[in-house]
Amino acid sequence: YAIGTMGLRRFCILYPETSYGQKLAQFFSMEVRKRGGELIAVESFKETDTDFGPQIRRIKEADLKRYGQSSTTKTSKGAVRITYTPGFDALFIPAGSSHVALIAPQLAFYDVKVPLLGSNTWNAPDLLRLTDRWIEGSTFVDGFFKDSPDQNVREFVDRYRKRYQSDPTLFAAQAFD
Repeated sequence: YAIGTMGLRRFCILYPETSYGQKLAQFFSMEVRKRGGELIAVESFKETDTDFGPQIRRIKEADLKRYGQSSTTKTSKGAVRITYTPGFDALFIPAGSSHVALIAPQLAFYDVKVPLLGSNTWNAPDLLRLTDRWIEGSTFVDGFFKDSPDQNVREFVDRYRKRYQSDPTLFAAQAFD
């Protein structure tokens, strides 16, 4: 989707050192290469980490060696401002929403302003509330989207809500299928 539909070509990966994170990073890497994309940097973090600065700085350093750009300007008060422009198109983060809520604002702090790509673990009600401006333009995949405009999905959701007085989950949709 990222390459075919979104037209992205260059990626970085920041993944948790869990079996889930490692496998998704591995699968994403394989698909990027298979489809002619390019990986600029791959970094991992411990599940207990809350400071992602070291990983983000390493991603920037790897990018600056290839496609990223850095420019220096002086402010009206004589201070020097360094601006970083990423040379990669997106950052894949196969981590849970709690990690994404910590990572996204840190990326902005380090001037890494690219779309984020994620997995179904991003599908949490609090993610948008906690990170709305930092994940704008981001995409994550999931097995079911209850607000889909697809007529079949809308009919299923309506029938499910009438019968159970709640929204269907991914598992309810899979059971229905």
